[in-house]
Amino acid sequence: MNKILIPRLSDSIKKSCFICHSEHPKGVRNLYQKAVRFLASLGMTKSEGLGMTRKNRSIWVIISSVLVILVSASFFSVPIAFSSSQGIEDVLKEYLRNNYPWSEIDINNLTVNNEMPGKQIEKIMIKKSPPGKTIFVLEFEDGKKITATANIKAYDHILVSRRAFKKGYYLQEDDVYTVLMDVRKIPNGALKDKDIEKVIGKPLLRSIIANMPLSSGMVSETSVVKKGQRVTLLVESEGLKIAAIGEMKEDSTVGKLVKAINLASKKIVKGLLINENTIKVGL
Repeated sequence: MNKILIPRLSDSIKKSCFICHSEHPKGVRNLYQKAVRFLASLGMTKSEGLGMTRKNRSIWVIISSVLVILVSASFFSVPIAFSSSQGIEDVLKEYLRNNYPWSEIDINNLTVNNEMPGKQIEKIMIKKSPPGKTIFVLEFEDGKKITATANIKAYDHILVSRRAFKKGYYLQEDDVYTVLMDVRKIPNGALKDKDIEKVIGKPLLRSIIANMPLSSGMVSETSVVKKGQRVTLLVESEGLKIAAIGEMKEDSTVGKLVKAINLASKKIVKGLLINENTIKVGL
């Protein structure tokens, strides 16, 4: 039976280890030696080569390929440490999002004072707070610390009036909209988009102009309209306006849909409580 001379598998492994060595010098020798010992146990590492039948040649190739892949994979599967300012930028942005109540954050002109260590970040501390020029101190799992400096811009959504309104006007949802504004330019006390319930259905304490940021001091806190309170049921259409006396069937506040009874017809109607005394009923 014909035999084929096969070169040492240890040479293939050694080449694979050499490729990895430039990036991962530590541990290469141990893995290489383990692979060679494994081959020795199979009698496959003689320097003169092995005589193998054609039938067994495929087994040799499979074992060779698997071991070379395992040696290589052991290095390329190592977690990538933070090695660029781009990776640091993502970490800092996530940190700011988790610790500051802003809708959007931009990081510009990021610099670090030292080479990034090949370790994971354990702790982030702020030496100078955002927004504006911000100084971060990053502590890694090996105890090493570096300083990162960046210009932080932060933005938030605030409520703004859609048009001018006079004092005493009850604001409705269509009367306001949100804009994204630099937090350094947002007026003190300005209401955020999540605060819309604080102004809807509330009367203005002062007249305001269009596109004006809204604050809690501009509106009055209305009391709850109680069940049983007399109200005006108002029906409006093109050229038609009808009013009737009704009675609240539930407790509610201005700006919400409520049920009331028409005292004349004894029918239950549903409409929008536009102020403390009036329900606007649709046809």
